[in-house]
Amino acid sequence: MSAGRDVLAQLLARPRYEVFPVAGIADEVVANVPTEVKIAITSSPTRGVDATLGLCEELARSGFRVAPHLAARAVRDEVHLREILGRLGSIGVRDAFVIAGDVDQPAGKFAGAVSLLAAMSELGHGLEEVGISGYPESHPFISDETTIQVMFEKEPFATYIVSQVCLDADVIAWWIGAVRARGVQVRAVRIYQIDVDVSRRVGRRAAPPRRTLGYTCVDGTVRASGGAGG
Repeated sequence: MSAGRDVLAQLLARPRYEVFPVAGIADEVVANVPTEVKIAITSSPTRGVDATLGLCEELARSGFRVAPHLAARAVRDEVHLREILGRLGSIGVRDAFVIAGDVDQPAGKFAGAVSLLAAMSELGHGLEEVGISGYPESHPFISDETTIQVMFEKEPFATYIVSQVCLDADVIAWWIGAVRARGVQVRAVRIYQIDVDVSRRVGRRAAPPRRTLGYTCVDGTVRASGGAGG
């Protein structure tokens, strides 16, 4: 039990708080979140990349470290990408999470994360940390074979993987083991740590009324904490 509490304390010592770039959110973050907490800022398919960058700039001015989500399908071309990286560099951003994005029609030449990552590398992005996505459970629209292949293609550009939310500890542990067994050597696999009310979940993926979960995997070692009721 003591070891579990120690692991949980380590995880909670470096949380990442994720927010959507909507009106008024910067004031809410400043009022309620300590500046020691890194803020991840999502990419909105309707508000566009400027909303993400604007919130990054606003929170950085308030003393926060920020990690934007960069959606490939929201970036027009290398000129646009250079502008984005320049804005991030000017406020000291050293961490970004690169995804394909949810819009159906790309804004330009980047249809997925792999092509954007390659272009970022060619331009010399200046970031210390680059995250990519992972799927412990199947993607709703993309086959498992495709997500596995794309992870191999993204791996050379990445320093960490962030999973989709998954409430099943066994699935998480199996997936991290499978990622490592396939030879993926990205340094860290980060799993969303969440505290959610799942009492209304029904059917195959039903869960206890309240659950707090935290997982991480560094250098091949999986650590998990949490369970029903926290």
